Amino acid sequence: MFLGLPEPKRVDLDVPAALGNTIAGDYNVGAFRFGVDTLGFVFASGRVALRLGGVESGAESLPLRYQGDATFVSAVDDEHLFVFEDGAAGATKLSMHYYEGVIDATKAGR
Repeated sequence: MFLGLPEPKRVDLDVPAALGNTIAGDYNVGAFRFGVDTLGFVFASGRVALRLGGVESGAESLPLRYQGDATFVSAVDDEHLFVFEDGAAGATKLSMHYYEGVIDATKAGR
């Protein structure tokens, strides 16, 4: 708004089961820490949610809105993007974009 640029269009698509099942699980944040080492993603009823600390952490779930092309945006802050992709040796990679910073993670157990 400050620069007069249009806001990006955000949608809320149903998550295909194959994608939801592939990305569900815990991701190790790696060398960069921001309070937690693990991000957990839960897939249920065509939706994905984030749990800081991991799937079994007991933390409150943060709903994500599916934008298509394995990209999600936080339902609370649309500057918080999550992009999933296939990595080396079949691992699922995550790039979390937050206010011009990028934090990479890899799915645990792979």
